[in-house]
Amino acid sequence: MTDYEVLDLIVRYSGEDAEGDRKLLSKAEDINDNQLYYLLQFGHKTYWEAEANILASLGYPKVRPVFYDLFGWLKDYNWPGAVCIWDNILMKVEKHVFVDGISVALQRALLEFDWQWIYWLVSLARHYGVSANDFQSEDSACDIILYYQSSNDEDDIPINEELDLLLDWGYPRIRQFIPHLLSSLSLLPPEGSEQAEQYHMIFAKIPIKERTIELRKALNQLTITGNIKSLKWLETLIPISAEEKELIQMTRNPFL
Repeated sequence: MTDYEVLDLIVRYSGEDAEGDRKLLSKAEDINDNQLYYLLQFGHKTYWEAEANILASLGYPKVRPVFYDLFGWLKDYNWPGAVCIWDNILMKVEKHVFVDGISVALQRALLEFDWQWIYWLVSLARHYGVSANDFQSEDSACDIILYYQSSNDEDDIPINEELDLLLDWGYPRIRQFIPHLLSSLSLLPPEGSEQAEQYHMIFAKIPIKERTIELRKALNQLTITGNIKSLKWLETLIPISAEEKELIQMTRNPFL
């Protein structure tokens, strides 16, 4: 099958003509691994439902080359094709395949500060029925699920339950959440509040010889992703040079 034929298949699939669509889907078996990327939310959203249905008709393991990318469809459950991907592929793979895929997706979502994506991934994991025992002991994805489930704050501000959880885990288990904590510092209540004290206690859990390295790594990630909301609290934890401040300002206002 040529690339043009793959695109023609996407355009011609209607989702309404059962017999005609079956004939079209029978041709999808000839799609090669490289052409699977044409089915990953390619083109206008008008075609995403058709692309999802074609992927579902192929099933796993045929879609293995793009399997990790399928979790990206859940960045918004309202996107065309998201329900199809959820129901007909992700919920149907074997457990070890699912756990591997959602582990990668959760870590990507945390790095991107995409809490809506994390919400849908956690929902997917719950519907699939995975438990902590299904993850490897060194797999941080399970911690992301536990951390997110302890939260109910709509403004992405860690609440007492989340912070207590991190305090209980300690370092190095909390390492992956440090950028999120730093990002939310500007939203904290005044110094001396219970929440502010929790923050200080969490950062105190990081050994002194590791603290500067960990905070600077988190600062770099925040700068790259544009998720620094304020330097006020951050500067009480780590020295920030004039060059870094300039880079942070450029990240916030890329057209200046």
